Order: sequence, then C-alpha cells, then structure tokens
Amino acid sequence: MTKLTVSLTRAHKIADRIGAEMNTAKTQTTTTNAQARMSTAPTKEQAAVLRDAAAAALAAANRFVALARAQQGIREVIAQANVAAGVSAILAKIEANKKVIAMYAAMASAYEVSADQVHVDALEDYVWSQSTNAYSPGVQVTAMTRNAVADINAAKQELERENMSLNDQLPDLNARSVSIEIADDLAYSLGL
Repeated sequence: MTKLTVSLTRAHKIADRIGAEMNTAKTQTTTTNAQARMSTAPTKEQAAVLRDAAAAALAAANRFVALARAQQGIREVIAQANVAAGVSAILAKIEANKKVIAMYAAMASAYEVSADQVHVDALEDYVWSQSTNAYSPGVQVTAMTRNAVADINAAKQELERENMSLNDQLPDLNARSVSIEIADDLAYSLGL
C-alpha cells in the first residue's frame, strides 16, 4: 500500500481522478464484448478474439472494483477530516442559507412594491365605489409594505454576507493534511 499525506483539497482531486478512471474501466467492461460479438460460428482466430475480449472485460471489471474501493477509502478519510475540521457543519450552514436566500429572493420579487401601489391596510383612505363594489378605480394594491419587503431584502443580504464569510474559511480548512492509503499498482497508474 502506498501511504500519502495530502491536503483535503488534493484528496478530493485524487478521488475525482479515480472516478474518471472508474468511468473508463466501466466502459471497457462492456465495449470489448460488443466489439467481439459474432453472429456466426467463429474461426479459431475469432474465438481467440472472443477469449481476449472476455479477459479484457474481466480485467476492467476487477480494476473498476479496486478503484471503487480506493475511492471509498479516500472519501471516508475526507468525510472524517471534514467533520473534525468543521467543514461539514460550514457546508451544511451554507446550503441552508442558500435555500433561505432563494426563498427571500422569490418573496421579495413576488411582493415588490412600486411607488404607485397602496398597502391593503391603507385602502380605507380611498373611495369605495358601490357600483363597482371595489375601491377607487386604478388603485393598485400590495399585500406587503415597503418596509416589510426592505426587511426581507436586508435579511437576504445578511445571509449572503454570512455565506461569503463561511466560504472564505473553507480554503484554510481544506489545506489541512490527511493521510490516505491506496494500493501500489493503483497509485502508480494514477501517477501518485
């Protein structure tokens, strides 16, 4: 086993590289059969091609399994380090904030108050028309006050500032070192 001490950021990149290799191996498990499939009785040479294709597919499958286990081990180390460093909590807070920010943005947009709109509670200041069974024609009404919409926007901006601050903490936390282990042959083939 090859033991490496790398930053959390580098560990993520290694896990991603392993993922790309897994995709290649997965493709190789099926394409060799498709290339070697024959509908008629094969010649001796064609039979050899079929055997080689099967062996290549099995080798690719074994490589895929080894890569999957290596990626699992690295991701477990990353997860444990993220919890220990507080990265997981920060990421959870950022994600929750993003959802609240999106809700505030939609709400502020839906209840945007223009200068000519009147809040529903101020309708008594306008003339009620018995003939139309409504307030003065042309009165545009809003359910939210300008102050309420401003408060929503202020809350959204505060969460956006908080997320910027939280995001600024992540590079320092991801620079922390972790130790990972990977099979020697995989480490070599991955350039580690």
